[in-house]
Amino acid sequence: MGLRFYSVLVKPGAAPETARFVRDGFHFWAFVFTVAWALYRRMWFAALLIAAAIAALVLVDQALGWPTGVALAAQAVLGILVGLEAGAWQRATLERRGWVEAAVIAAPNRDTAEQRFAEMAHTLRT
Repeated sequence: MGLRFYSVLVKPGAAPETARFVRDGFHFWAFVFTVAWALYRRMWFAALLIAAAIAALVLVDQALGWPTGVALAAQAVLGILVGLEAGAWQRATLERRGWVEAAVIAAPNRDTAEQRFAEMAHTLRT
């Protein structure tokens, strides 16, 4: 398995143990559960946008009478876009809440990323 990149976000003044790790790349569960995934992550605005996009696809489907395959393909494309942008949306949501990016770590998995961050956390100032 190759390396993955993790953005490490911390709340200014908080202990390094409270850091959040957001993986870059495709998020499978965001692809499968789109709106539910955004709600679970407390990303209300993203959930609203995704729900609006789904509603728009349904309305266009009804207005144009798309074949079933086209409607399913449109939903799949929306899911893929959500899966690809999930990490960026998570980072943006945390930054709006006052979190700052403390590091970007390359590691084969999240546990290793957490260990590497713990080793370097004492050198960081937030």
